[in-house]
Amino acid sequence: MNKKIILGSTIGILGGGQLGKMLCIAAQRLGYKVHIFSDNKDNPAVNISDYHTIGNFDELDKIKSFAKDCSIITFETENIPINTVLTVTRFSDIAPQLKSLEITQDRIKEKRFLNSQKINTTKFHEISNLADLKLASELVGFPSIIKTNRLGYDGKGQFLIKNLKELIKAWDKLSNQDCILEKKIDFKKEISVILARKNNDNIEIYEPVDNFHEDGILRTSKVSSIINGDIKLKAQEIGVKIANNMQHIGVICIEMFLTKEDKLLVNEIAPRVHNSGHWTLDGSVTDQFEQHIRSICNLPLGDTYRHSNIIMKNVLGDEIKSVEKFFSDPAVKVHLYGKKEIRKNRKMGHLNFILKK
Repeated sequence: MNKKIILGSTIGILGGGQLGKMLCIAAQRLGYKVHIFSDNKDNPAVNISDYHTIGNFDELDKIKSFAKDCSIITFETENIPINTVLTVTRFSDIAPQLKSLEITQDRIKEKRFLNSQKINTTKFHEISNLADLKLASELVGFPSIIKTNRLGYDGKGQFLIKNLKELIKAWDKLSNQDCILEKKIDFKKEISVILARKNNDNIEIYEPVDNFHEDGILRTSKVSSIINGDIKLKAQEIGVKIANNMQHIGVICIEMFLTKEDKLLVNEIAPRVHNSGHWTLDGSVTDQFEQHIRSICNLPLGDTYRHSNIIMKNVLGDEIKSVEKFFSDPAVKVHLYGKKEIRKNRKMGHLNFILKK
């Protein structure tokens, strides 16, 4: 963004979940007002915002009024209809911009974009009909993972596949919608790189983190010096290349597999603040939420220096009932999101365990 958003202006955030809440806190700390657009009045960001609008993303009259009230608009989720974004751009600036969403909303488009930039991914093929399905099984092979081409997160909308019979059955379970079949990777590590970009000359990168998933849901992220220096540098170079070629503005997360041969394969791109960056709240000079606000408001980017080793652990579902025991540990920072309903595997908060560096 070339335009500086002056202090006291209103920042709009599409989405009222925990990411929206932490963005709201960061924006208010920097002297901005925040207007949340949320589909539910009980969502975490709503109660702490200066203003809020309750509605769905396809209620364009509400989107129009919301956009008119804001100097700049950002989002906590990439799953926003393109018509909604186009409506926003008629009345306000938005960052990240449309290109980032168009690429990352569509898994096939995302993979093709990466390959066009000579960035390695796992083997994949699109599925939109039975002929595609059979061809995908031949070209990709098994074991593999079928995913819906759009939407889906935290393991939703995907199945591990071992043979053609399972693939046909899984595609039926996904209502025969457009999907992608990806070769399952026998990886050594899952890592992610988070960076903030204003333009090609203004980028700040966080150290890569080592992630552990369970049933498709991020359980822990560990940041320390355990990732090989050459691999760390290569991962950061890939992240910068992606952000620049997308002309991305704001924070972006690139999730990668590190194979047993020490080869990096990009898995997914999240054009926003990310769960694997929550460690920055207690381990970095500038956390990812403040960095995102600085980026989109054209403020100087903050220092990403890691001053502590951190293990971030998500608090899922009923785990919140026993979280009070961590209040007595001075080396654990507790972050609860204020969600009213407890559901299995729902992200209720996270813990940052601070380790000696």
